Amino acid sequence: MTDIPSQPDRKLDNPFAAVVLAGSRPERDELSEMEREPLKAFIQLAGIPMIDYVLKAILRSGFIDDIYVCIDKQARFENKAPLLNQLVTEKKITLVDTGDGPSASASNALNEINETKPVLITTADHPLLTRAILKEFLQKSLRSSCDATLGVIPTDIIENAYPNSKRTRIKFREGGYTGCNLFTLLSREARTLPDFWQDIEAMRKTPFNMATFLGPFIVTQYILGLLSLNKTLNKVSEKTGVTIQAVRMHQPEAGIDVDTPEDLSLVKDIIQNY
Repeated sequence: MTDIPSQPDRKLDNPFAAVVLAGSRPERDELSEMEREPLKAFIQLAGIPMIDYVLKAILRSGFIDDIYVCIDKQARFENKAPLLNQLVTEKKITLVDTGDGPSASASNALNEINETKPVLITTADHPLLTRAILKEFLQKSLRSSCDATLGVIPTDIIENAYPNSKRTRIKFREGGYTGCNLFTLLSREARTLPDFWQDIEAMRKTPFNMATFLGPFIVTQYILGLLSLNKTLNKVSEKTGVTIQAVRMHQPEAGIDVDTPEDLSLVKDIIQNY
């Protein structure tokens, strides 16, 4: 039996529900093929599947009392993810069918969650997620006075700590940022955002459509290196009617997920040196 971490004594008046996106993507996944594991969430790191690291961090956070895992209906985890299996067996977790992409999966989970609860959304391929990272992100989110937040970290922080790490860098006027796969929905209005992100996902390979949606002024400023992260989020807030703010993180591990064989090698090294 897996040891389930106990909750800290501190209790929120209205704790978060956590949504963990653990489904497979329809496109080819080089990492899953290399590890011979159809579902990336079950790839082992030091004998523990990635998703169990994420679940441990959530259980230890002190901010969360409900967990929803979006996972492929056909997934068999009994012998692959001990903590996930135990939580399901003890009815301490709710499984939700995946949708057509991460945003659709998140929408499926939101349909199961009381609309008065704030929601954390993260991914199963974030095995370096810790209680400290979640605490920083959720505390800052609760202090933000907005409808939704997303976690970002200056890419330089990651590269300074792990010079061999290759992260996706989105360049803004004030510098480059990497996403942390951490999101909150703090109001009823924010629950419309997954539908918006589905539209963005559909446009990601058609820059003209993206430019039309966000407006040519925003796109031109980005190309010229004049666009700030705050201005971008203000524009998205204007488009969606949902106020969105970035939470800037400071722990380099917050911005490291596992998308490539190189990521997997890096994360294995980090875990072995903990």
